[in-house]
Amino acid sequence: RILTDLKFTANFTIPGGTEIILLPLEIHLNKKYWGEDAHLFKPDRFLPENIEKVHKFAYFPFSHGPRICLAHKFAMRTVKTFLIKFLRKYRVTTSVKKYEDLVIQTEFTIRVKGGFKVKVERR
Repeated sequence: RILTDLKFTANFTIPGGTEIILLPLEIHLNKKYWGEDAHLFKPDRFLPENIEKVHKFAYFPFSHGPRICLAHKFAMRTVKTFLIKFLRKYRVTTSVKKYEDLVIQTEFTIRVKGGFKVKVERR
């Protein structure tokens, strides 16, 4: 059963050795937390004034709480530093016209079915 309500509580015991799989995409695209346009790519959702209104577990690439990834701040800084240096030298384009044209397939990680076609050119 897929549980997408972040306030879910229950009175049962999960036996030791049970595998639990979280499906972030189910939460990351949940209209309850992100609105009717949850499926749209809108980076402005993560601006400080907007993200404060969202439940802290509605977006969890590094988790949250006492079991948060120890290296999440380092990882974010590393990615930002890489992007700054990379995007100064290269222009990245794609033949995909609309986000809605992408077909997402969920495996262990989320991927674009058939691969995502990008072109990188030196500036």
